[in-house]
Formats: sequence, structure tokens, C-alpha cells
Amino acid sequence: MKRLKTLISLSLLLTAASADARPFARGPVAKIDAGQLSGFNEDGVDAFLGIPYAAPPVGENRWRAPQPVTPWKSLRSAREFGPSCPQNIMSSLGPYTQEYLPSGATSEDCLTVHVWKPEGAAKNLPVLVWIHGGGFTSGSASVPIYDGAALARQGIVVVAINYRVGFLGSLAAPEFRGNGGGNFGLQDQIEALRWVKRNIAGFGGDPGQVTISGQSAGSFAVHQLIMAPSAKGLFHRANPISGASMGTGYDLWLDTREGAEKSAAQLFAAAGVTSVAEARKLPIEVLRAAYTKAGGIPGSALGFRNKPYADGELLPLDPVAAFKEGKFNDTPVLIGLARDEGAGPATEEPADAARYQEALRKRYGVLAPELLKLYPYQAGAPLLRTINLDARIGATTAWSSEHARFSRFPLYAYVWTHVRPTAEAAKYGAFHTSEVPYIFGTLDKSEASTFTDADVAVAKTMQGYWLNFVKTGNPNGADLPQWPLFEPDHKLIELGGKFGTFRSVDPAVEKLFVTYIRDGHSLFGM
Repeated sequence: MKRLKTLISLSLLLTAASADARPFARGPVAKIDAGQLSGFNEDGVDAFLGIPYAAPPVGENRWRAPQPVTPWKSLRSAREFGPSCPQNIMSSLGPYTQEYLPSGATSEDCLTVHVWKPEGAAKNLPVLVWIHGGGFTSGSASVPIYDGAALARQGIVVVAINYRVGFLGSLAAPEFRGNGGGNFGLQDQIEALRWVKRNIAGFGGDPGQVTISGQSAGSFAVHQLIMAPSAKGLFHRANPISGASMGTGYDLWLDTREGAEKSAAQLFAAAGVTSVAEARKLPIEVLRAAYTKAGGIPGSALGFRNKPYADGELLPLDPVAAFKEGKFNDTPVLIGLARDEGAGPATEEPADAARYQEALRKRYGVLAPELLKLYPYQAGAPLLRTINLDARIGATTAWSSEHARFSRFPLYAYVWTHVRPTAEAAKYGAFHTSEVPYIFGTLDKSEASTFTDADVAVAKTMQGYWLNFVKTGNPNGADLPQWPLFEPDHKLIELGGKFGTFRSVDPAVEKLFVTYIRDGHSLFGM
């Protein structure tokens, strides 16, 4: 009897092992330069998750350029996202932090890509590479609303990438000068694009039809890739969403080397070390604690910087100079932002004219006197909110104007105006990030709202535009409202409310921002 029980137990174990092995053996297989991958199929889409594009940046590889992956010989499972990169999660800044920030494990072994493709053996499909946002401080390619299945089901290959953020991604140090060090998050993005160029054909993608797209910090990353000589030839269309790399205050998402090195010194002092070599030996938990101590959480009064910085190597020129000298990666562009970027019920308006003038001076510097003429003080009026919104639209328009002046390719520009059907969304309007699940077709994965048939219709239109742009470089297509080219005399169109309606700021405001940038006041100069 005892022997029978043993045989039964052994049989159950073997059955369980066989059950575990069957799905792995039957999943779709892709071959890349490092080895073979086994993914999974769901509803007409093959997915391959957690694929390493670089070696883990740990130990001596911490704060180094991404290193080659060690190849594997056996079939490797690609069915789990794996960890996000280490980060200090920001406190809530409104509804967009509820669904755009990761909740799972983090690890320095995070340099991975996730791929979604239509099932079957299609070849030469256009490719969309997604760069997540998060202020260069947080974020992940694996949050549910970035799921690429819905877009892949419509005839493209979608790739979402992880990259180093916070002090791991943007640390600067004197040791890095002149040797290609620093801006590690941007280096990761470029390495991921190199991986795409080498390997995407193994997933049915065309390495000659790659669109880079990103939102918020991911949008700034797209702008930086447009300006990065080492990214030349790695992409062919660009789609920055909610983040223009020119302009004022909020839009200054590129640091100086000196500012970045000052932040590194803050971090090392908080960690009790004096050099990169010493810091590489510290456990990541010690560095994260030091990062918090040094002010490494958005909104901290200590102001630890997390931004990429002007290193003169990876980013040799500021955008104005790069455009004028023709030293940028020239491609078709689809650019836009949400109407109510950064707005919310917490927007505090100054109590009197003197405080209003001081608020303008602190936020907008040399632009303050001109803004005061355009927006004179009115008691009770939401002036700072209005200027904030117009400034962001103006910065996007200014960048678009410069691109239109110097590019050989078309540019399409928009303002997203659709408001989600919830009471909270009504307070924030068409808030920062709110268009993303409409573009990805992931309304069902959004936890922040209950969507209506009208939302589904808006999402269908948005996906139509984006798919057309990824496939052809032109968002227009059958059954879609006409989207005209951006021209120097105008302008941005409205998406989400009345599709195709032109939308822009007051011409005097726009002229102020364009003149300001053309006079050399770019993100490098303020």
C-alpha cells in the first residue's frame, strides 16, 4: 500500500511537471542574437516579455554604458515582465499617478524589452517603440496601460523598454567627463534601439520602419534622441507626447553638467562615500536611502536633480543650434500635449498683484515682464493656471515651428481635449497622460475611470491616427477626420473633443515663446 502511494505521488509530480512544461514548449518561439525565446499567445497576439537587451548594470557595471548580454543556449522563457528599475515612487500628483507607476518588484537587473506582435509569420511590419514616462525618476514599461496587444492586433509590432531612472539613470561625476559616461538612461534607450535594429525581424518587424514614441519624460527622451548623433539611423518616425524640449520652467528637462554633478555630490555625501568607485560597492538599498535623504523625491525642497544633462558628447548641441545647423535626426513627427497639463484643484492663485508678479518672476524668469503685459492681474481670475497651460502649448508650438523651418519631413501637432467621464477627471480636465490608454486601446486596463461608448469611439479614432502614422508617417486615413500638416502659419488641431478643430494659444503668446527660443533661450540656457 505504501509503495502504491509512493507511485501515485510520483505520478502526480510527473504529471504536474509535464503540465508546467507543455505551455512553455507550445508557446510561440522567436530567435534573437542572444538565443531563442518562448513567449505566449493570447487573442491573436504573440507576446514576449522581459527580454534582456543589455547585461544587468550591477557591481562594476553600475553607472556604466550598457554592456552586451551573455547568450543562452536553451530555450528561454519570455512570459513574465520581470522587475522594474529601482526608483523612489513619487507621491500622488493627481489622477495620472494612479495607473502610470509600477507596483511590483524592482531590481537593478531591469534592462529589458517587451514585444507584442500579431500571431503568425508576418514579415516587415512597422514597429512602435514605447518609452515610458515618470519624470526620469520612476516608471516602467510593464504598467498595464502600456500593454501593446491591442495595437499589435492591428498590424504592427510594439516594443516597450525599461531604462535606468533616478540616480541610476542620470548620475554625473567628474570621472565621467570625456569618456562617454553619464546620461545612462538615455544610453539605455539607444542600446534598446540598437537591439531593435538587430533583432526585430525575428518578431516579424521591419528595422527600417521604427517609430519612437514616449509620454512625459518619455516625450523628452524622444526629443533627446532626435538630437543625439549616436541614435542616427535607429528610428524613422518620432512621436513625443506631452513634453517639448524647448521652452520655459516646466519644460526644462535637461540639466547642465555642473548641476548634475552637484546632485551626485549630494548623493555621495548622504551615502558616506566620495567617489563612483566607492558608490558602486554599496548595496542598492543604501543608495536609495541616501537618495531620499538627499532629496531624491519629486517635490523635495532639496531639489535633487534626476534629469539627463548636457554632456557635450551624447548630446553635443542644444535644440536651437541643432536645428539651425541641421545636426538632428530628421524624421516625420507627430507631437502633442493634453490641454490641462499640470492643472488641478490644488493650483494656488496669488492673493494680490504683488504676489502675482513675484510668482511669475520665480517661475518664468526673464519672460515675466512680457507675460504680465499679456496676462494683467485680475483678482479671482485663474491666471497662473491659464499661463501654465498656454506656456505648455506655446512651448510645443515653438518646437514644432523650429522643426517645420528646418526639417525635410512633415509634422503633425495636436492638443488633446477629451475629459474622462468621472467626477475626479472633471476637476482635472484633459490631464497629463490621460490620452495614453486611448492610444494604446487599453481602456479596459485603466483603473481610474469607468469608460462609456463615447470613450471607446474616441479610442478607436486615436488608434487609427497612431497606427497610420506608425505605418506611413502620416496619421490620415479612411474614415478619419482630416489632420492637416503643421505649417508655420498654423497650427495644432484638437483631438478628443471635436476632431480636426484647430486649437492654439493667443498669437501674441505664441510669438513670445517662439521669439524667446529663437533668441537662444533654450532649455540649456535657463
